Amino acid sequence: MLPAAPKYYRRGILAAAWLTLTLSLSAWWMVFGLRQTHQLQSVEGSEVLTRYQHMLLWEGSFLLLVVLAGGIALLYYSYLDLRRHEQLKSFFSSFTHDLKTSLASLRLQAEIIEENQVSSSPNLARLLQDVVRLELQLDNSLFLANADSGKLLKENLDMKRVMDRLSHYWPDLNLKLETNVKVIADQRALESVLKNLIQNALIHGAAKKVIVRAAKASAHKVKISIIDDGKGFAGDIELLGKPYLRPEAKSGSGLGIYLAKDLLKRMGGELHFVRNDTQGLSAILSLQGELC
Repeated sequence: MLPAAPKYYRRGILAAAWLTLTLSLSAWWMVFGLRQTHQLQSVEGSEVLTRYQHMLLWEGSFLLLVVLAGGIALLYYSYLDLRRHEQLKSFFSSFTHDLKTSLASLRLQAEIIEENQVSSSPNLARLLQDVVRLELQLDNSLFLANADSGKLLKENLDMKRVMDRLSHYWPDLNLKLETNVKVIADQRALESVLKNLIQNALIHGAAKKVIVRAAKASAHKVKISIIDDGKGFAGDIELLGKPYLRPEAKSGSGLGIYLAKDLLKRMGGELHFVRNDTQGLSAILSLQGELC
């Protein structure tokens, strides 16, 4: 999938187009006015028309210079804006990568300490949860920062292997894959989608169990349901995924679900939510793939 042109490049293209059009119209206006006064002068021979010619020549030249200077300034500042954007993106990517490495090391050490302890420690468990949340927030920030230019791959992924990679993030959560499925998606993007949905069920839904179930949706698409046993969602379900909108007083910013919807859309899929018959919430993913 080819990424869309970044808005900073589009801004420079629009500035160049505006400059070309404005210069062309200004030059045409000046030439047209000079030709008209020259034709009238050849017929009447008035000195007033000669002064008008001089006025059109000087004022038209000044207008062209002003438009040219304004257009060059606009292009220059667009270039500076693009350069600052690229520098910030490069810094943010490097900073996020270094921070993720440190957090992964911290999580590994905390898991080793937890395994070697005779009795479980609530403080250590909270530390592990906070590290997982920080890692997920960094992943989300990195995806959002590269939303315009990030290129997603098309890979053949086995859902069982993907779920096995993610299961260690939530050791206390009963995470079960009922039906295996193979999908065509970007592995890093799909893992981010699943982590956001499972983390949302755990943190905001207080879920203890999450079931992943797959079914055939069409000839080339599968439907993957992520079903939790949490407290569900009492607000307007259509508002889920709206960025910076809090459907409930205790809900989050919505960036995680917004990012999940955006990534699935970029992979040719979609995401929606339904309430379970008994309790909890189900996230329904649609992707290209087939049942195993």
